Amino acid sequence: MRNLFFLAALLCAAVNIAAAQTVSHPNAQRDIDNFKAARTAWNSGDWAAYLTFFTADAMAYGVGPQDSMKVVDLVASQKASRDKYASVKVGNGAILPVNVAEGGLKGDWILEWNQHTAVRKDGGKESFRYHISCQMVDGKCRRITYYYNEAPVMRQQGWEFTPPKSN
Repeated sequence: MRNLFFLAALLCAAVNIAAAQTVSHPNAQRDIDNFKAARTAWNSGDWAAYLTFFTADAMAYGVGPQDSMKVVDLVASQKASRDKYASVKVGNGAILPVNVAEGGLKGDWILEWNQHTAVRKDGGKESFRYHISCQMVDGKCRRITYYYNEAPVMRQQGWEFTPPKSN
């Protein structure tokens, strides 16, 4: 009986600690709607509409071979890469609004998990899963970070990887 009481008390303490660290995202629906509008604009190649999702000083991280770039440069790069493909699309993946209460990442965030699919002009298909995090300020994205495994994309483009020789 004492063990059951101890287990129940431990469970209550864990729930209380988790609840204390959780902060609701006060502008969640607005930020989700803005994110969805940006995703729709990206899919249709409406770059002017896509740019309205970002703050004037927005930065993008984790994009291809570059560590970071201004969002206007990101859009120019994405627009140019579309010329290589017959079609490019992202799906309607999961979106999660999050508010970080303290520390270096404090503030409102939108997180997305999705699938990117592109069909090359030669008919070849490239597809990969990705995750995006967007730091939101007044309904606009100030920082967007891309997370994905680039190796499968490179393999789909014809790259071959050779493991290093062991000693």
